[in-house]
Amino acid sequence: MNNPPWHQIQCLILDVDGICTDGRLVYSSTGEMVKIFHAHDGQGIRTLIEHNIRVCIISGRSHPSVENRFKTLGVERIYQACNPKEPAYFEILKDYALTHEQIAYMGDDTPDVPLLKIAHIGITVPNARPEALQAADWVTESHGGQGAVREICDHLIQAQST
Repeated sequence: MNNPPWHQIQCLILDVDGICTDGRLVYSSTGEMVKIFHAHDGQGIRTLIEHNIRVCIISGRSHPSVENRFKTLGVERIYQACNPKEPAYFEILKDYALTHEQIAYMGDDTPDVPLLKIAHIGITVPNARPEALQAADWVTESHGGQGAVREICDHLIQAQST
């Protein structure tokens, strides 16, 4: 898909590790896992929500920082420890009365491939797994955790205002 129909999207669904973070798992000396998020991505998510485009999270892992980070940004639906991810995706469609044509999904690994294929716009990052790169309709210029989410938020906001 050379020029995805950004203007049709009413909901952006995001994976966390490798999309909202750089994909590394950082552990402290006490064994506590730490996730690092980019401030630009957070501002993009806030702005997207202000423009009445829903943002949801579907993550294969579970971590308290995910809930804390995305709740403070205004994200209402945060699904963690989802393996597979499809049930959460279909719940979002049902609960918000959306169709596949209104969904953009952003993921970077093999568990994301089914959603990259069924969402209207499947988005990944340049350093994604080969399977995700092959399944995606769009690849960001920025890497995960380094502004890739903001890049997509900006595309969506620009499409809504044209």
